[in-house]
Amino acid sequence: MEMQKRLYVIVTAIILLGAVNATAQIRVKNIYLDKKDVFDTLNHELVSLKKLANSLHTNTKDYVIEDELLFSEDEELFDDDVEETERNLRSLGLFSLVKITVDTLNATEADITIVTQDQWTTIPGVIYSTGGGIQNYGAQFKESNVIGMGSSIYLQGLYRTENEIRWQGWGEYSHRKFLRTPMSLYLSLISNRFRTDQFAMLAKTFLTLSTPNAYGGAVTNSFGRVFVYSGNSFLTPEFHVRSAEGWFSLGLRNKDRLFASIYARAEDVKRAAPQYRQAFDNNAKLLIGFSSLTQRFYKVSNLNSYYTEDLPIGGYGGVVLGKTFPLKSATPEIQVDDGMFYAGGQIEQSAKIGNLYLFGQMSGGSGFASSDSRYTYQEFLGVGHYRLGDLTVLAAQFRQQTAWNWNGYRQLILDTDAGLRGYAANQLTGANRIIGNVEARFFSNWELWTFRFSGVGFYDMGSVWRAGEKLSIIQFHHALGLGFRLHNTNVAGPEGTLRFDFAYNADKKNIGFIFSVSQMFSAFVKHGYKLPAIFGLGVDAE
Repeated sequence: MEMQKRLYVIVTAIILLGAVNATAQIRVKNIYLDKKDVFDTLNHELVSLKKLANSLHTNTKDYVIEDELLFSEDEELFDDDVEETERNLRSLGLFSLVKITVDTLNATEADITIVTQDQWTTIPGVIYSTGGGIQNYGAQFKESNVIGMGSSIYLQGLYRTENEIRWQGWGEYSHRKFLRTPMSLYLSLISNRFRTDQFAMLAKTFLTLSTPNAYGGAVTNSFGRVFVYSGNSFLTPEFHVRSAEGWFSLGLRNKDRLFASIYARAEDVKRAAPQYRQAFDNNAKLLIGFSSLTQRFYKVSNLNSYYTEDLPIGGYGGVVLGKTFPLKSATPEIQVDDGMFYAGGQIEQSAKIGNLYLFGQMSGGSGFASSDSRYTYQEFLGVGHYRLGDLTVLAAQFRQQTAWNWNGYRQLILDTDAGLRGYAANQLTGANRIIGNVEARFFSNWELWTFRFSGVGFYDMGSVWRAGEKLSIIQFHHALGLGFRLHNTNVAGPEGTLRFDFAYNADKKNIGFIFSVSQMFSAFVKHGYKLPAIFGLGVDAE
């Protein structure tokens, strides 16, 4: 009897404690938005100019912010949802400041204040860039927050001296949550006298760490002429590619996620001659993928620029299995690959040990017809940085790409755009490539209105080689130099950084000048879900 009483008391206590814990969970009472203008007029410097600039900018609409919130009034509040909401708002690229504070009113209620400061998103301007013996100049207009609705428009007119391409037009429109739905819309058109590329996509993506599914479709129409390089000369054979693709993915669990995906693509390809046929031309592809993703985040700055970024630490791994099916060729004289099975995989891991950050990614795959392997590809990407101080960081990246049994046209370029500064554009080409970069970045406290400055010392190395050549006999190329960066602290993303580099070409013993936007490479890599894909299909056309 005594034992029964004790058990009754214990069970009752557990129930009461559970009830107390259940009622003690903090709930959201009120949500307040505190939206700040681009320029702070409380600072007495240049007040009139700042007011004029603010009047020319439409602040982000309330609903754009509210659509990103992972919590609501009169609902339970979880710390992870606050942190992820803050990250998602920063990732929009609309704000120079995002801060969410939780004000606990009592044991069960809290108010939330969301502070955002818009950044300047209207970027008209003159374009000029140079490097590798080519120049680009023209004009552009970019608005990343059209009348405060979170959509983006980009228009560009560019004159390109490369291969005498001359004038090129480029237009883009994108909207992360089109018509306030979970769907993202992206449209793109690029055209010059050699080729035209048209692309449209409507998709629901994994916008949060708990989104249950993703799906979408895209169509592509590209036609004209492609550049095929051989030393100082090039050919321009005709091509036409039309494709349609669609996918559906399930996301299981929150934060540490599991994914199952199916992807399908069909295409109609026309090439000028058999030697320009690329891997899996005129093949339909049906792929399934299984993957997992885990990551945690740290707020960082003074790595790529001065603005706050979210540094992910974690890992991603996935396998791809599939089948290809030959379709009728638009160019009957060009052979179409027989259907084959495909198996591939990718694994990546990042770690942060004190001031040291390391990221490694290995990818590979191969097609199989009977017992023969075809289109075998392997790639490695490594990125790292070491913070020497609050304003000084040593950053590096290394990338290696190799293909075997590749019965199709393949072209990779090694030049300034690829990461070997000071070398002529499109002169070094091959089927395989290695590229490595090391940079010492020095950020300063010197500020002039909205601009800040940083310096860079760098070393680049790389090589390309034809299929079948031994790595022991290939030639490596080297460059080293100095540069500086001009950072606009009110503009996030690539356009916010102007890059000036002076590179010494170790082969020709001369110095080249490079002017462009953005850092040469990021000091860290973001983990993220990826659709199933056949690895190694990319071809450098310019």
